[in-house]
Amino acid sequence: MKNKNTLLVSSEIFSEDVLRSAIQAYCGLAKIHVERAAENWVLTFQNCQYDTALTAHEFFNYLIDLASVAL
Repeated sequence: MKNKNTLLVSSEIFSEDVLRSAIQAYCGLAKIHVERAAENWVLTFQNCQYDTALTAHEFFNYLIDLASVAL
């Protein structure tokens, strides 16, 4: 995590489809903006219902779980 509202996620490990599904699941908890940068996705969390760092951490856990199910 670059700062408390930004999360870097490997684009080699996490597909755009899985990432979009996770973002959709979290749409009621935070606004998540996505940018592609080299071999990473840069996710910026805004308007979080709960602590921003905690939301980003829990989102990443959810993303890992979602990706493992998609395998």
